[in-house]
Amino acid sequence: FGSLLKQLLMFLRDFVRAKELLMKRSTQVLGILFLLVSISTLTVVQTDSKIISEGILDTEHRAKVRTAFLGRVLAVKVNEGDFVRRGQVLAILGNPDLANSLSDLQSQLREQQIAEARIRYDGDLGKLVAQEARLAELREHIRQSQRNLDRLILRSPQDGYVVTSRLHERIGEFLLPGATLLELADTDRLLARLLIPENDIVELALQQKVAMRFPALPDREFSGTVVAIAPARQSQDNSHAQITIAKYEVKVSVPDPEGHLKLGMSGIAKIRGARRSIARHAIHWVGKTFNPDFW
Repeated sequence: FGSLLKQLLMFLRDFVRAKELLMKRSTQVLGILFLLVSISTLTVVQTDSKIISEGILDTEHRAKVRTAFLGRVLAVKVNEGDFVRRGQVLAILGNPDLANSLSDLQSQLREQQIAEARIRYDGDLGKLVAQEARLAELREHIRQSQRNLDRLILRSPQDGYVVTSRLHERIGEFLLPGATLLELADTDRLLARLLIPENDIVELALQQKVAMRFPALPDREFSGTVVAIAPARQSQDNSHAQITIAKYEVKVSVPDPEGHLKLGMSGIAKIRGARRSIARHAIHWVGKTFNPDFW
């Protein structure tokens, strides 16, 4: 009986050892399988990358209101921030030379008209034809002089907002021909100006879709389109890594038919980039954050 009990105990001991060994091997196999699945997921499963950037609203087009002739600013009819319509009077300049030239031409016309009346009375047909030619020439000079004088009245070339400050301080100032008095912004065509790091700029293309939100309008999302990518970079310092990271200006057209957006508003832009594996996302994040030098 004692021998039988001893053999039974030895069998149980060997059974437990065999079970423990089997469990260890199963755990190793499962671990290997889990590792393979994880690597496969990281390298095969792909998701969209997202580029996040702050942006400031500007306008796609600014019209400069310039002078055509030398003139002194006599009056300014608008202020910064005013909305103006095409053709609206913005400012009035004065030019004594142009005014005197028109006055002299008008005096000459009156004199020549008197002379024409005398010629008609005398009945000299040849002199009358020549006099009428002189009168026609004078009238054309007067029209041109009047057009020049009218151009001293500066009018808006388009609908838009006045974006030049301290305009009334320029009253009394003399402006040379071609000088800019003020600028107008066309808010129907707004642009968001973004600065995109070089790590992300390669993923952008013209006509790419952009989603934008603005803190001033938290309940609204605006859809935009990439319309320009600067070929030259703007450098900024990375204070964490103490290195220079190149950034490129990207312009995004942001339609706003309802007129909710205002010039100068800041917002956040989200751009969907290329599809990457999870592992690729991780490598890209490390490169963008720490920018290690592999050479």
